[in-house]
Amino acid sequence: MSTVTQTAAETRTSVIVDGVTRSFGGRRILDGVSFTVEQGEFVALLGRSGGGKSTILRILAGLETADSGTVLTRPNRTIVFQEPRLVRGRKVWDNITVGIPGGRRERRRQASAILSEVGLEGFGDAWPTSLSGGEAQRVALARALIRSPELLLLDEPFGALDALTRLKIQSLVAALHGRHNPSVLLVTHDVDEAILLADRILVLRDGGIGAEYRVPFGRRRSRSLPGFSELRGSLLGELGVSEEIGVDAGDGR
Repeated sequence: MSTVTQTAAETRTSVIVDGVTRSFGGRRILDGVSFTVEQGEFVALLGRSGGGKSTILRILAGLETADSGTVLTRPNRTIVFQEPRLVRGRKVWDNITVGIPGGRRERRRQASAILSEVGLEGFGDAWPTSLSGGEAQRVALARALIRSPELLLLDEPFGALDALTRLKIQSLVAALHGRHNPSVLLVTHDVDEAILLADRILVLRDGGIGAEYRVPFGRRRSRSLPGFSELRGSLLGELGVSEEIGVDAGDGR
């Protein structure tokens, strides 16, 4: 595989994936995947479980290599996983600033500033074990954003949260994207989440990009927007999912 890192000065495109393939145990998961993400664009990647969504993200993060194809990304990129992956023996401020240059006082100052942005002002000296799931995921977001990434990779970062906390974190991510304007690639199973957050939605199917939808709404979004239900239905159809639930009363079962 040819993997190339470009600088921001060379192109306005943050991600170029061209003809990428990847197999595991003789089974081809990715079969010629191609797509782009533009500078500042928020793209959601939908697909069935086991379809290769997280594999694409891990390749973009440099955690895996493709069997063939070309991947070009911005050099300054970070990833947030479904689990916060905090170090239990480090306080919150220390978790956030791991690998950040500077002395202790400067690192604590930077951590304090970014914690305020994610709604955790005053949490710098907390231990990870004292945090709720939503708080821990906010810390994970802060750890990513403190590095001022040009490309933010989100691997189902809300999947383990309860419904109310998930909504709050979704709103936070939308606000942070508006403020920092990184390019974002979000892997998710949640169709509503993709519509609420993304500028464009890609559907991964049979190892490639099977469909692409541009979200026709402004940045302030809700499920009550005209056209939301229609877009949701189209995306569910792409995934082979029906919105109908239950058994017909006359089928005898």
